[in-house]
Amino acid sequence: MKIFAILVLITAIGFGATLKVDIYGVRSSRGAIYIGLFNNSKTFLNIKGIYRWMRLRPKRGVISCKFRNLPKGRYAVALFHDENNNEELDLSPMGFPKEGYAISGKPGFGMPRFKDCSFFVHPRKRYRIKLKMQY
Repeated sequence: MKIFAILVLITAIGFGATLKVDIYGVRSSRGAIYIGLFNNSKTFLNIKGIYRWMRLRPKRGVISCKFRNLPKGRYAVALFHDENNNEELDLSPMGFPKEGYAISGKPGFGMPRFKDCSFFVHPRKRYRIKLKMQY
């Protein structure tokens, strides 16, 4: 039974996809960068709908992170640079971000939609997306 469990574990580890996210244009090393990976259109950009997330230490220029062992499916990435370290994206009175942010895909104008920001991931593949911070 132990051998079967080990074989199942080894096999399962190798099936997921890897997504590398390169973040360009970080303007300072203050605060933190929060990056969320979403896999559901109904909960896209909702903190309760984040499939996986990371907190990164910012530095000027480019930083990268990886999401590993992703099952087959559609995903979108959204992130923000929390320069004042209050753990939220600060917005202007009109609802526009006051801190740096980036979203995968082509979100267009207005509130981003999952279908415009998402991409498909196949098992056992490696993906890389490049996102430019907007301040």
